[in-house]
Amino acid sequence: MEVYARLHPKDNHCYLGLYGPAPLLPFDFYLGLFQEKGFHYQAQSLWFRESYYNEALSGDENEGHQKQQREEYLKKPFLPEQGNNFSPPRKGDVLWGVEFVVTGPCAYLYLKDEAGLQKWKEAATEPQGYVVVTGNRPYRTPSKLHRKDFYTRLAPRRQVEPLLLKDQLYKINREYNKSALLPLIMEKLEERFKIQLDTEIL
Repeated sequence: MEVYARLHPKDNHCYLGLYGPAPLLPFDFYLGLFQEKGFHYQAQSLWFRESYYNEALSGDENEGHQKQQREEYLKKPFLPEQGNNFSPPRKGDVLWGVEFVVTGPCAYLYLKDEAGLQKWKEAATEPQGYVVVTGNRPYRTPSKLHRKDFYTRLAPRRQVEPLLLKDQLYKINREYNKSALLPLIMEKLEERFKIQLDTEIL
């Protein structure tokens, strides 16, 4: 691992975006994962404010350019030491995601397969979709995160219910208790990481 980390320094950083309405369940999962792996992270929360998102930006009318909507989200640094970081910048703003920059040996190689659509369900609620994006370099925050079709165009790779875990990529389909969720997924992550590391080094 040390050899790969030296040869591929970009892969010691993973840009991981977690998108969806109030993604607190998967957010807690990823914080636990980073802590278990000893990864450091910086994070910012994304907030939808209709007036900001739809604001018309001035173009060069002399060039015949039409005004375009901003189509961006407000971003707020996530600072764990300050307690509740999910208070909105302004009343009425809606939390719609969290973006992480994760740092640690081979962080991208370890986390890259987390990308895709996940559905999380709490007891007595409907499943909620969340999209995870991973990369080893910065990327532009997707637009239309607050639109339903952003989540319905993908098939879910992971489904997490109170007592049932399914993951197509990791070939998991089993019951579990709450404390076993992180170890179950980490076991598969470790297996895939070792295989990919051996392949890259050979």
